[in-house]
Amino acid sequence: MRDFRDAKVMAHTLRASLASKGLKITVSQSLELIAELFGLPDWNTLAAAIRRGLPITETDASGQPRASVVWPSGFSRDLGLTLSRALSHAKERTHAFPTLEHLLLALLDDPDASTMMKARKADLQALRQAVTAYIDEKLKTWVSVYDERDTTPTVAFRRVVHSATVRSLKRETSGLDVLAAMFRETESPAVWLLSEQGLSQETIVSDGGKPAAGSEGESPQDNVDESGKPVVQEVAVNAATLDGYVGFYRLDDDAVLAVTRNENHLVTRLTGQRQVPIYAQSNTEFFAKLVNARFIFIMGVKGQAASLVLHQHGQDHPMTRIDATTAQKIESKLAERVKSQSADPRSEAALRRLIDGLASGKPNYHEMIPALAELTRQQLPNLHISHLDLGAVQSIKFLGVGSQGEDVYTVNHENGASHWRIKLDSKGAIAMAGITPGP
Repeated sequence: MRDFRDAKVMAHTLRASLASKGLKITVSQSLELIAELFGLPDWNTLAAAIRRGLPITETDASGQPRASVVWPSGFSRDLGLTLSRALSHAKERTHAFPTLEHLLLALLDDPDASTMMKARKADLQALRQAVTAYIDEKLKTWVSVYDERDTTPTVAFRRVVHSATVRSLKRETSGLDVLAAMFRETESPAVWLLSEQGLSQETIVSDGGKPAAGSEGESPQDNVDESGKPVVQEVAVNAATLDGYVGFYRLDDDAVLAVTRNENHLVTRLTGQRQVPIYAQSNTEFFAKLVNARFIFIMGVKGQAASLVLHQHGQDHPMTRIDATTAQKIESKLAERVKSQSADPRSEAALRRLIDGLASGKPNYHEMIPALAELTRQQLPNLHISHLDLGAVQSIKFLGVGSQGEDVYTVNHENGASHWRIKLDSKGAIAMAGITPGP
């Protein structure tokens, strides 16, 4: 097998064989079944293993498929019960693979997680009904389980649990840590259901800049980087140095990062977004507590920064300092575009090409800026499957212009709908693209 497209051929053959016998399954279900044939918990794991050239079976010492669940140590008693409850939610429905949705259903009864959700005004009863409906309706055709050994959490489930342990290096891991870690799985229906209740990683992790979870008053991001390794803690930087960083920095044709000082730390605001305080970990490196982002200032003459680099989502975004007049022109131009609510004449055609590329599994990365191209490569297996399930595009309707100058569309497919946000730069490259489920 050369890459995940070969596995897709096997899945297609499986679907055709079952269809000839009067049994119909979706594309995603066939891919999950193929992954199971190789002893792996889901399609994403199989696709990643093939692309990396890794062995595509997961076995124990006896050569049998690995199915037992071994959780890391350091869990609170309540979290241990929550994880057992998540597995039970899958087993009682004869689901072989407990998913993030099973985990979310269990978290609704977790004391730490549910208390935080209630504090954020989430309607837990409505959320419970929505999650249960998704599990019972969307997952009802998943492979049946015949004994306890065959119940294996998906990779996403285990990844969230591992991320939660990283968040809590100095204390017991709680259900709140698991809930916060879940928001990294942005393509998960569990996260979409949480967002419908107004919940996000930012609302869970912090309240007005104060950490909601952590030890000794620290945000989890103060303690570890993306790989879970300890990072440098906040340090004091004198006011004169901070003032040298104050100013405006150009991100692209429509966005400016404004940097101001608030006593002993800096505050950033990207065009169309809210303010985000940042704190020094050295004289030139800063980090945010509200989001996972790092800022490195590059010094110029007269004690002022000439540029900065924003590191976020695994990508570096260099920005050059500009004067206040230039910054005002950029923001005024964006404000006029938002006010006009008129579509970029290039965006619909670009969106159609992007959707076609995702559906075929071969998007044109040359039509994207490098950061978006890399993100798309990472998410392609999920995006490809979801677009195969949605089917061909039937219509695209422009809804308006978002706060960052992106065009917002609703796309009707044969088997559903999706909402898209897309933005092109001055050269016609796709600079922003995001999809959420439609009605």
